[in-house]
Amino acid sequence: MQAALHQVLAVRPLSPLAYLLRRERGALEFQPGQYVRLALPGLPAQREYSVYSAPGEPFLELLIREMTGGLLSPRLRRCRPGEALEVEGPFGEFLLREDDPGGAFLFVATGTGIAPFHCFARSYPGLDYLLLHGVARSAELYGAADFDAGRILPCLSREQVGREQGAAFEGRVTDFLRAHPPAAERLFYLCGGCDMIYEIFAILRRRGVPAERIFAEVYF
Repeated sequence: MQAALHQVLAVRPLSPLAYLLRRERGALEFQPGQYVRLALPGLPAQREYSVYSAPGEPFLELLIREMTGGLLSPRLRRCRPGEALEVEGPFGEFLLREDDPGGAFLFVATGTGIAPFHCFARSYPGLDYLLLHGVARSAELYGAADFDAGRILPCLSREQVGREQGAAFEGRVTDFLRAHPPAAERLFYLCGGCDMIYEIFAILRRRGVPAERIFAEVYF
């Protein structure tokens, strides 16, 4: 697949390390949950990022965490409007099974793994889901305000939960699922580091959740 050139529209910081990169949508068509491959002309590096925005929006946004010493993510953060990016895709099969009779979803994300779930929530109004977002501190709850308040539960592993934070869980997403076993009839979508995914897969299987009801997208 040949890469297409798209212009940067804006870069918006969300935290000291994370930012939203908005670029032209162009003719790119994708399904919620898919990802694109991104590069800068002349740089010998390309990376894959889940699409953060919805298919119905006229632009395309990616949620990116700057990696210290990285070849691409620090440079992408310094992009200016009008700068060209090389884009390939879309790719991936991390798609919702909306025809399932269970009808309810449990989404589990860590860090920037929230990106495909943000896309799901903006793409499917009225979707029946609960999202667990595991981060170290509340400053890393990227885009939390874009979700219905009753459908997202932050899990903070390195910060005490105060009243000003509203509903939140003090601990990791794995701690929450051990303390609050979910109904096995749900569909489970996991996105984040491989250690988290392996651990939650084991928790769910011990609860009797069939493997075919668990879907995962690994972020390295």
